[in-house]
Amino acid sequence: MSPMPLTDEQMARTAAFYGIDMTEARRRYEVVQAHRDDPEDPICVGCARRPAEMDEYDPYLEDYEGEHFDDDGNLRTFTLEEKRRLACIENEGTLNPENGHFLCNDDYIRNGTPSSARGWVCP
Repeated sequence: MSPMPLTDEQMARTAAFYGIDMTEARRRYEVVQAHRDDPEDPICVGCARRPAEMDEYDPYLEDYEGEHFDDDGNLRTFTLEEKRRLACIENEGTLNPENGHFLCNDDYIRNGTPSSARGWVCP
């Protein structure tokens, strides 16, 4: 069952919280909704960006240097976008492995650095 769409009032609260206008709030909402909860395609549910658009994963990039075999047995190297996606999947503490949702550093802070005794992952 898909979630109920946000009302205009909920969208306005989201826009105010993130300090963005309604056009940007709607754009972000549409991007996250189009994501379809794919755990192999992580997305920040705050700013609607993917790891490829973020440099916060760059400290992990050397872990993905060199050549590797793809699923078809071909030797290839990771692109920057692939390296960042893999770094997020393997290192992002807020990543929900079931749906690919996470909060980037800025949005994690903006949301009050949520935590729990069990560890916190994005819903």
